[in-house]
Amino acid sequence: GALLILGLTLLDKKPYMAGVCFGLLCFKPQLGVLLPFALLGGRHYTALLTAAVMTFVLMFASYCLWGANLWLEYPEYLAKFGDLVMKAPTMLVGLYCSFFHYARQVMPLPVAAAIQCALIVIAAFTVWKAFASDTHREYRNSILIAVTFLAAPHSMGYDMTLMILPALYMTLQMCRGRVGMIGFVPYLLLLLLLPLNLNAINRMGIPAGFIVTSLF
Repeated sequence: GALLILGLTLLDKKPYMAGVCFGLLCFKPQLGVLLPFALLGGRHYTALLTAAVMTFVLMFASYCLWGANLWLEYPEYLAKFGDLVMKAPTMLVGLYCSFFHYARQVMPLPVAAAIQCALIVIAAFTVWKAFASDTHREYRNSILIAVTFLAAPHSMGYDMTLMILPALYMTLQMCRGRVGMIGFVPYLLLLLLLPLNLNAINRMGIPAGFIVTSLF
C-alpha cells in the first residue's frame, strides 16, 4: 500500500521513481490492477514503461536466485490460488472486503463473477477518465484507490487502510466547505472502523468495505 501511495505522490515530478514503486507493487497485484489505465489515461508513459521494466527485473532476479522451476510451477500455483479465491470457505469470508467475496455468499457463483467483471470494466473506465481529465491530483488519486477495491476480486480487510487517503481528502473538502457532513460521515466511520473492526462487521453479513468504497 505504501508503494502505491508513494508512486502516486511522485508521479508528476519524478515519473521514473514512481514507475519503480509501481513495478515493486507487482507482488501485490490486486492493489495495482487499475494502474495501467491510470497511467495511460494521464499519458504517464515514462512511469508505465519504468514499471514494466522494474517488473521484469524482479522476475529475472527471482530466476537467477531460485531457477526456472519456480516459474514453471507458478501457473499451477496460480490456478490453485484462483480456485481458493473462487471457493473460499465461509469461515474466511470475514477476512475479505471485496464485493465478490460477499456476493458469492448470497448469489450463484456465475452471477457474482459476472457482476464483478462489470465492476472491473466500470472501474477501469472511471480511473482512465479521472486521469485523462484536468482534475486535482488528490481527487484522481482518491478515485483510483477507492475503485481499486471495487475492481479487485480479492482484497483483505487490512488492505483497506489505503482508504484513509480518500478519507483525508474528504476531510479537507469538508474543511473547505466543498462537502457537507453527510458526505463525510461514511469516511469518518471508515477511519474509526479500520483496521480492527472491519472483519467482525463482514462476519455479520454486512459488506462494510464494499459499501464505504461505493459511497465515494
